[in-house]
Amino acid sequence: MKSTKERFFEDLAAATDWWIASTCDLLVDPEADDTALSNSESFRRIARALVREGVPRADLEKALAESMRGLAMSFLTILDGGTKLAETARVRLIDDTTKKAIGEGLHEQFMGYLMDSGRVRPTEFLPDGNSSN
Repeated sequence: MKSTKERFFEDLAAATDWWIASTCDLLVDPEADDTALSNSESFRRIARALVREGVPRADLEKALAESMRGLAMSFLTILDGGTKLAETARVRLIDDTTKKAIGEGLHEQFMGYLMDSGRVRPTEFLPDGNSSN
């Protein structure tokens, strides 16, 4: 049985995957259904520009994946106490069943989860922090 932390990581990874895919759909097709957007014209302008420039969907997916996963990692870093907030307060995830904190080092463990689940390959990152192509 998966732990609460593993299930949390899977939900976070799945949400990230959904946002990447749905944003790509909106940005590769200027005529995509954008009724749920509050700034649909901005998406349409960007989509038209990407089409004009011939940007492949794969490039867009890679860029969005890096951004969305970066946001998830930043959120987890906040929970880990790695930001200025930790100088005055800590926010923790508590397992409702055990009443215990899920743990420390969540941002590093989440990256490990992404690698273990095949969403991120270790070879995608170079030592200087830049993604490889």
